[in-house]
Amino acid sequence: MPGLGGSIVKIVIVSLRHKKKLFRRKSYFNRENAVELSREVHDDALIFPEATPEILEDIQLSHASRKKRFGMLAALVVVCSGALTINIILKNQSDVEAQKRVHIAHIKIAQQRKNLKKQEDYLFYLTDGDYWFSQGHFKNAVYQYEMAQWFYPQGAAVQSRLTRTYGLACAREGLFCEKLNASFE
Repeated sequence: MPGLGGSIVKIVIVSLRHKKKLFRRKSYFNRENAVELSREVHDDALIFPEATPEILEDIQLSHASRKKRFGMLAALVVVCSGALTINIILKNQSDVEAQKRVHIAHIKIAQQRKNLKKQEDYLFYLTDGDYWFSQGHFKNAVYQYEMAQWFYPQGAAVQSRLTRTYGLACAREGLFCEKLNASFE
């Protein structure tokens, strides 16, 4: 640990030395040099050659050729951006139609899954009711058949099983006799 404190002191001393070196650097910029330099630049910049008709004609020609090139470039940009815009619009329209078709397909698949789930649940309750009926547990069988009837209220298979279960439950245990009579009315 004693060596650690000494190394920290060395680091601080070295960093202070570097800062002193930065402060000692000589600046090559001073006000007199800057003023003279600006006078030279401004004095030279204000001297223009005499404008002869040949020079003016060259300037006009170069300006006209630049203007023509700029016009051609602008027209090219407009044509390319127009073509790109039309392409994007057409692609988006076809994408929208494709998205609609995909959405409709997803809806159909979801409906098929829902119907399949409904059928699976119906068959589960129906077979579970059959199991309870075979075991002689008529209350459980009636409950399962009524759950199956909830999925398909007009199902003939459920109606016949319920009537059969009501009849046996009424004859053996005296249960569901009122439901049996209501089913025949």
